[in-house]
Amino acid sequence: MILRWGMVALLMLGTGERADKAQLTVDGMRAWMVSTHSQESSGRVIHEQFNQMRAELPPWYPKHVIDEVEQAYLDIDLAPVATPYYSACLTDDEARMLAKVGATEAGRQFIGPALAAKENAARAGSSPADGQRAAKASQDSTKKPLTQKQIDSIEASLTPRERSLLETWSSSENNRKFTQCSIDAYAKMAVELERLQSEAMRTVLEKDGPEVRAAHASWDKEHPEAPKQEP
Repeated sequence: MILRWGMVALLMLGTGERADKAQLTVDGMRAWMVSTHSQESSGRVIHEQFNQMRAELPPWYPKHVIDEVEQAYLDIDLAPVATPYYSACLTDDEARMLAKVGATEAGRQFIGPALAAKENAARAGSSPADGQRAAKASQDSTKKPLTQKQIDSIEASLTPRERSLLETWSSSENNRKFTQCSIDAYAKMAVELERLQSEAMRTVLEKDGPEVRAAHASWDKEHPEAPKQEP
């Protein structure tokens, strides 16, 4: 039997200490991230941030360049970035089990508020760790006991082995341990993601740099009285 309250914390945050089972794989991580809409959520925040940047760019700056940088950011696959850090927090079996749970109606119901809280934290410029804490706080404030119908739906989506795994890990102690583990993992992942984004931007600007400089020079020539603007 699934623990009604323990399931709530598992939906977004997962499990506790890693058992001696298959190490987390990129495919397992991806399955879990798909169920929690992590890549989509990241994409929304990135798009909003780039729209703010577009509003602040000088009029001479080539629009397609900033579009290319945004697309380069969006093209970064989060699953392989996250896997090395989350492998300390959950196993491949657990990730795939949680992906199934997250795809149920109950899973979607509990994931939504946490995802929104994490996005809002990112928009506010909060640290990755604070974003994770905001997601957990949102879960805690909105969680409700699962109905029998929801429990039946979750159990129907899992194999007997997965149901046993879920019950084993549905404890407050395991949830507490994973909460801290996931905060640490997400913070480390964010550092690596920032490095990859910087590389992506540099690649685009190295390619389009001559065009940007030419556009800047042309603007200065055509508007000699305008204040000089940095590219």
